Amino acid sequence: MRPEYILRGIQYLVYLFAGGLYFVGIATILGIAAGFGWSALLLLIVPIVLFGSAPGLSLIRPRMAAVLASILVAPFFLIGIENWIEGTPASEPWVWIIPANLVFLVSILCTLWNNESIWPYHSKLGKLMIIVLAAAPAIMAAFFVVRIALWLASFAPIEN
Repeated sequence: MRPEYILRGIQYLVYLFAGGLYFVGIATILGIAAGFGWSALLLLIVPIVLFGSAPGLSLIRPRMAAVLASILVAPFFLIGIENWIEGTPASEPWVWIIPANLVFLVSILCTLWNNESIWPYHSKLGKLMIIVLAAAPAIMAAFFVVRIALWLASFAPIEN
């Protein structure tokens, strides 16, 4: 096994974990909010993109995935820093800061030492496994985006 496969697997799992954690965190906050605007909706879509595209992209284009993940995680890092400085009651800034730092660390390592795709080095079965690993989060993310779009398009009142 080549050493960059281990780093590629760590990159895949960290992006999957951070995107899922941020999506659950933002969805929980917006679920109890009285109303939210387009900026909050954007913060709900960003983790879905992180969860759906960055892990699959890390298998094929690791540097591009590292740059994309760093850009997508930056707003959550800034939210955590702002909550840490302001000391907002009932806020836990480490929930936002620690995953962002983990993504930044893995992205830096992958940018420095993980520069080539694993796609050409595999047989047809290996390429099929790469496609399945890349498509699974993307399909789940597309499902969430469609559900959010249908929820926004509906005019029915939300039932308790």
